[in-house]
Amino acid sequence: MRERADLGLWRGVGVCNDAGMKQFIWYLLFGVMVFVSYQGWVNSKDDPETEAMSRDAVCAVEKECALKPTDLASVRTTDITSRNYQWNTPKGSYVATCKREYVFVGHWKCTAQGGQIGRS
Repeated sequence: MRERADLGLWRGVGVCNDAGMKQFIWYLLFGVMVFVSYQGWVNSKDDPETEAMSRDAVCAVEKECALKPTDLASVRTTDITSRNYQWNTPKGSYVATCKREYVFVGHWKCTAQGGQIGRS
């Protein structure tokens, strides 16, 4: 069994003993869970800026989209990793899916394709 004097550089740090390491890991896990929970909550909130980006994505796919900047999506769904908006144009319905660059952080990017939310 080692004496405390044999620990050298780690002599004054409480991370070397088993109880200290377990406590550090629990605090680290708690911090990660708080971050993931908060970011999931933020991602699931509806945001007018993301809705405008989704409108732009639909208009990039459908050249004659006829959507005005004041128009709102007919259907919105959100979850912890993405936001979906359904837009109805004269040519049909389009679904724009917006996701962050990295799952919980980064800028939002939207892609659009024809279809309706909830239907394959």
